[in-house]
Amino acid sequence: MTHAIRLSGRAVLLFALLLAGCAALTGPQPSFVARNDLRIYQLSAGRFEVLARPGTSGGDYFCAAGEYARIMRNARGAQRVVVTDPDGPSQTVAGGRSMVFEIAPQGPRTLPLVTNAPMNRRGASFTVAFAQSLCWEGRGVGFTFN
Repeated sequence: MTHAIRLSGRAVLLFALLLAGCAALTGPQPSFVARNDLRIYQLSAGRFEVLARPGTSGGDYFCAAGEYARIMRNARGAQRVVVTDPDGPSQTVAGGRSMVFEIAPQGPRTLPLVTNAPMNRRGASFTVAFAQSLCWEGRGVGFTFN
């Protein structure tokens, strides 16, 4: 015996709205989640976005970018993660903040390590190996934006 379930138009509408709301809450799925729990989203043309959380420092951004570059993009330690878009509105998550990076080949020489350089500027970069080392101190190493 088959029993049909009758739903009113109002119940169907409510169900549809609930489903739409659940889909909106999930949002886009990240390409990678770094060990510091920052989400990374692949953008076009080799660029990727690191989504911030409250209290995210420059070191946290670079930690996540370095880990993504090494693990997901097979970048060598001497290659560089470079900021293309400084800390600002996210391109993938409404209301979020992020920094956008790209991976650059190793330059003709290794640049000197300057730990007091602003990390929140277009063109700021570290080697993939150094960026990954920022993860070893937990939540970055206390770099702040200037």
